[in-house]
Amino acid sequence: MLERPRKARRQAKAGFTLMELLVVIAIIAILAAMLLPALARAKAHARRARCMSNVHQIALALQQYADDYKRYPSYGGMTPIAFAQLYERSNYWDAKILPYAGNSQAVFVCPSQTGASLNVSNNWYWSPPPIFMDAVPLGNGSYGYNSIGVGLVSLTAGGPLQSLGLSGWPTPLRLLGTADSLTGAAESSVVAPADMIAVSDYNPSANDGGVAYNLFVDITGERHGGGACVGFCDAHVEYANTNNWNAPACSMKPNIRRRWNIDHQPHIPDAGSL
Repeated sequence: MLERPRKARRQAKAGFTLMELLVVIAIIAILAAMLLPALARAKAHARRARCMSNVHQIALALQQYADDYKRYPSYGGMTPIAFAQLYERSNYWDAKILPYAGNSQAVFVCPSQTGASLNVSNNWYWSPPPIFMDAVPLGNGSYGYNSIGVGLVSLTAGGPLQSLGLSGWPTPLRLLGTADSLTGAAESSVVAPADMIAVSDYNPSANDGGVAYNLFVDITGERHGGGACVGFCDAHVEYANTNNWNAPACSMKPNIRRRWNIDHQPHIPDAGSL
């Protein structure tokens, strides 16, 4: 019998068997299963870092606006305000500070935003469903302004209700149109700028159940694994679990509540105020 050439024998031995291929495929699948969650976490951390950068830029813009005008911007509206003017996007807090943020509407979009508001234009012109105030725009759909602090409080027994956020409203109902001033809080009224919340992650379509309101809604942890990025009046940014930002009215966490109020006191909102 003739012996096959050595080269042919080497080529025959060089191939993989079906079993060997299956083992290699299984190993690749296991490695992919191990790496994908790590990659997802890395992407989430990168998006959170970008979000913190956005919040920092917004907080800086608020700080610069306050330096120029000696007041923080009101949430929206004019003095006096007509109801029709609520629809004018330029009246809102974020539009007022937009020039201080390089006129970039993209800065106001959280990189972890989902849905239609992920689009820069849609996010900027976000409006609630028509059932709520006939779809009056409430600012962008990613970041909320600390307009009324923890809610409406009476600083003296039987005294008038007022808000202690940055918008300076004695009541949020002023949004509906009166001749009263809608100017923001005086820069000098913020007792502790480094410990006073100015802007935060929020979801305008949902309420997380806390009392730290950005107008009628509060901080969300939906986009960052249960946490939220929050900017302060001195422009520094912190990240923490949503539970650390939304202290309920009956909470024993006064240090959290005081970070929402310009007088840096842990007020409890008056019953039925919001």
